[in-house]
Amino acid sequence: GGCLAMTAPASGSGHIRLCSAKIPRDAAVANTCKIPLGAVVEPFSRHLEQGVKRISVPSAAHVARCSNCFALASPFCDLRRGPTNQIAGWRCALCGTLNAPPATKEHENVLLGQTEAGGGCAELRFPPMSETGSGSVSRTLVLVVDSTLDADQLDLLRPGLVGFLRDALRDDLAPTSVALVTYGSSVRFHRLAIQTGGPVSESDAFPARLQSRRNSARADRLLAAGRSRWFARVAPDANGRARLVEGLERALLSVNPYEADGGAAAHERPRCMVGAIALACRAAALPGDWSRGKGPSLASVLVVGGGWCTAGPGAVPGLSDADRQLRELESAREVEAIAEEIGGAGSCIVDILGCGHVPLDVTGLYPLTQNTGGCLLTYEAVGDSLWRGMRETWARTVGVGAVADFRVGGGVRVDRICGPVVPWPAAARPPIGSAAGGLTDNAVGLTSCERGVGVCLSLRMLENVSRDSCFLQGEFYYADLGGERRLRV
Repeated sequence: GGCLAMTAPASGSGHIRLCSAKIPRDAAVANTCKIPLGAVVEPFSRHLEQGVKRISVPSAAHVARCSNCFALASPFCDLRRGPTNQIAGWRCALCGTLNAPPATKEHENVLLGQTEAGGGCAELRFPPMSETGSGSVSRTLVLVVDSTLDADQLDLLRPGLVGFLRDALRDDLAPTSVALVTYGSSVRFHRLAIQTGGPVSESDAFPARLQSRRNSARADRLLAAGRSRWFARVAPDANGRARLVEGLERALLSVNPYEADGGAAAHERPRCMVGAIALACRAAALPGDWSRGKGPSLASVLVVGGGWCTAGPGAVPGLSDADRQLRELESAREVEAIAEEIGGAGSCIVDILGCGHVPLDVTGLYPLTQNTGGCLLTYEAVGDSLWRGMRETWARTVGVGAVADFRVGGGVRVDRICGPVVPWPAAARPPIGSAAGGLTDNAVGLTSCERGVGVCLSLRMLENVSRDSCFLQGEFYYADLGGERRLRV
């Protein structure tokens, strides 16, 4: 009698996983006994998509929300029926407010759809916004490849990258544009478009130091001047896409394997990985003529690297460096500054895949992937597991511009939100009545909108739980890759 059971819908329990089966009803007891109170929320579960109830909504005004706390109607709400079985009102599961009946038949259909989501997860689909129209996401794929790999590793890498691009171009949501960047002692942007009678491959080299903060304005000018040459627009026809794949193959063949100078070990070769990532992200973020439609944009920077960053910003000092500790601190600060700049844009995902029998600096590179919602994976060799990882990395993104919000009833409050999130300023919050109207102070932006990515919540009891139940609701607003607005609850 002194505890409250914490449960989730049986068919949708994978979306919200609670860390405790029971919690005390008394707040003082709960805060004294140190029972962990929290949950892991996975809005886009890999294995539960078939159980999500999808509802077409005429407008944001038709969404059934509580008039008091603005929580969405759910299967846990109590529908009140009149003498002729018409809906006479519904009681909010979070705050207990009795809400008025739906005004029209369309409002009633949406309310019934929300309350009949038996799996515990529903997705509301909105029509295009009339003031901006609707357009597919302009998605840019940037391949960033380590050119310091040995000849045998490059020979294995070339056909794998070509096959990966060929598969990506066959998808319904293929990238809008593609670019290739290689790095060693400098960063090189390659031209993928093939011209009859022209050279086999063209490229432009940039020093890695160009990415330092004091050179950012100069970097933008140089990148803006050449971006139309490096970013190849994906043609709608099969022949045009085949030519793009051929252009990538030619560009990769022009990359010469690293020739060790004096027997330099693989981990000591000049490798400006961080500078290459930063320049690639800056170039992808600049406006270009490869965008299509009026939809949002997203850049996927896929890095295939063969070792630690040893040149340019974020370079790891050598073992013989007299000021090693100071250089390590400076390197970490440079990486964090670049990661913060990339992550602040909110439209670029960095994924780093290590290979070539040389370990990556996981600790040093982690901010670049964490701040953008990407991943950092290592593979012992260049082979099938690496190609599979690249395909899964590309396919896991489901949308852009995601915002998460959480509501809890019964005297329980959200204490902390951990995961791939960024602050969501109050000034950016839409007005009440819009699709994302009524956001709480718990609202955060997601660095990426992907399958299998979760958010951890730490909850705290401020008051005694007076009712027989206490509910946690998560709301996720995003635009799918087709440019359509979605609200998943």
